[in-house]
Amino acid sequence: MDNDEKRMLYQQVIGKLGIENRLDHLQEECCECAAVRNHLRRGRVTIHKLVEEMVDVEIMLEQMHMIYPFSLWDEIKNKKLERLKERQI
Repeated sequence: MDNDEKRMLYQQVIGKLGIENRLDHLQEECCECAAVRNHLRRGRVTIHKLVEEMVDVEIMLEQMHMIYPFSLWDEIKNKKLERLKERQI
């Protein structure tokens, strides 16, 4: 699926289900990802399952990019990357 198709799909889903639903779904996907990470550590699932959950989180984050301004994302992300850089040196 190309970027234009994804954008149209996300716009349709956000329009139909609403922002609050998408936020709830993001929370759910993040929790599932964390739970699968714990299962992986205990040898109960494979890395494939973890990547599957990470992709679900990524899809939700792509929707969040459409809901919240890119400028805010960029500003916060740049600050966090600078902090990471400082900690690594």
